[in-house]
Amino acid sequence: GATDEESAQRLAEEGARADAEVEPGVQPEPGARGDGQPEPGARHTAEADAPEHPGDPTQEE
Repeated sequence: GATDEESAQRLAEEGARADAEVEPGVQPEPGARGDGQPEPGARHTAEADAPEHPGDPTQEE
């Protein structure tokens, strides 16, 4: 019925609004939707801090 359509539309609008208003006027970066994934480059930095061959002077920069 009409009430079901109105309810579905309202839920969809509220969901879209919630996604758009993570921070007022600020769009979240791709991959930063609270899924626990690090930002691009964070993993590379972690690997650089912990090289696969610790103690090897050639791995240090």
